[in-house]
Amino acid sequence: MTKLVYKYDKDTKEYKYYLRAQKNSAGNYILPPNSTFIEPMGNVEGKVRVFEEGEEEGWTLQDDFRGQLQINLETKVLSTVQYIGAIPEGYMLYSDYQNTEAYREEMRQAEERKKAWLSLTPREVFLALYKDKGITPEQVRAQLTDPQDLIEFDHATEYLRGNPLIDKIGEKLGYTPAQLNYLFEHKELPEVENGIFG
Repeated sequence: MTKLVYKYDKDTKEYKYYLRAQKNSAGNYILPPNSTFIEPMGNVEGKVRVFEEGEEEGWTLQDDFRGQLQINLETKVLSTVQYIGAIPEGYMLYSDYQNTEAYREEMRQAEERKKAWLSLTPREVFLALYKDKGITPEQVRAQLTDPQDLIEFDHATEYLRGNPLIDKIGEKLGYTPAQLNYLFEHKELPEVENGIFG
């Protein structure tokens, strides 16, 4: 019966390949470095066969996430997994993290930040208001009583969606935050059916 030698990587100890065992002049089988006569178990998807050296030597199945992204849960820094074994405490596979409530909340906040920096010129805002409800700049200005609000309204070269003044004016004119978001994304107000947006 042919005797086989099973080679493993000298650093990671993962199974590499097998070859026919050779005999020495005394007729004994030669065991090359980083190899064993112990046959490994069958391959399992997502796992790697690793040889454990020592008194209780043998093959073990360990997780293999190499090449995938992991995230540091504290710093949120992404990195590529380059090791064999389980993901350490404080880290998570990014693909798993994307299914968490924490990730969804981060995406929601990122979307809000992005919207906050959307801008329109006064001309674009007033044209949209006039086309939607026939509202003129004078009618908008009449809603403002605070001196600082009036200065911002009169002298702005652009209006940022994240400016609280936009929500204040929008509320006075009967617009919801969702409608204002639409305005800054599309430069027009959304159509409203039966008095309900969306």
